[in-house]
Amino acid sequence: METRDSPQAVVALAAAAGAAGTGPYSGLVIAGRDGALRVWDFRGGATVRLARHPAFQLGTTGGSGKPRCRLGVSPDGRLLAAGAADGAVWVWDLRAAAAGGGGGGGAPKQLRGGPGGLCAHREAAVAAAFSSDLCALVTADKAGGLAFWAME
Repeated sequence: METRDSPQAVVALAAAAGAAGTGPYSGLVIAGRDGALRVWDFRGGATVRLARHPAFQLGTTGGSGKPRCRLGVSPDGRLLAAGAADGAVWVWDLRAAAAGGGGGGGAPKQLRGGPGGLCAHREAAVAAAFSSDLCALVTADKAGGLAFWAME
């Protein structure tokens, strides 16, 4: 099957098993060059949810014309973390978004861990990964800096 539901180039993919809520689910999170994060349902063959916020601009690394990043999806498929170009880290609750109708992906939480509420990263945050027990989120920036976040 080949399909295109967006004219934007894809810069990252992440498996999102269980992200649609209860029951078996096989999905994929797709980050586009436009900064939109789409949750794709393999069974239905279409985008089921769009995760976006007006203040969010996807953080990427790579040469001109070949941006890339790494999205973090929690092991249970509930949370999606993505780094922003300004160094901020954003987390969406995909199950809450699905329960609420999901069109806008729910309201994300912006993580800021620096002094005075500033971004923890000085460069674009380009990678995110959750611990297997969901106690922590680790993010990385373009310059190689790491930030550790306690998850509640």
